[in-house]
Amino acid sequence: MANNFLKAGYEVLVWNRTQNRVDDIIGAGARWAETPKDAAAKSDILIECVADDAASRAVWTDEVTGILVGAHEGGVYIASSSLSLSWVDELADRCNGRNVSFLDMPLTGSRAGAEGGTLTLLVGGDEYVLDRINEDLKTIAAKIYCFGPSGCL
Repeated sequence: MANNFLKAGYEVLVWNRTQNRVDDIIGAGARWAETPKDAAAKSDILIECVADDAASRAVWTDEVTGILVGAHEGGVYIASSSLSLSWVDELADRCNGRNVSFLDMPLTGSRAGAEGGTLTLLVGGDEYVLDRINEDLKTIAAKIYCFGPSGCL
């Protein structure tokens, strides 16, 4: 996904717990963010992709380095991991409490879809927020569906 954003001319920041896992994308032109907080503070759109609720909770809510610490009004913050409904609901509430826009966005299309920019995005959240970034998301997706508020899938 990051490569598709780079190819389309976007400035891309990346963060991973293991920096050398993103060396290729940094070599292609992405910039390294020191923490999820830094990525959030310097981004208009942030897409989080991790393994599970525990990893997601860690990158969003750490009191020093978490996404929510760096999130700013006007940014759009997206969870694209396989997450439980209870965590998505809590995360949506936390974002709402900070007055930042949140979307939950499971992806389908596998690695081939991510590499080819042909993912299907299943989005929950404010439709106005999705409309604001719809053209941006077309960089990585062939189909984008809005299912209503966060957690509706």
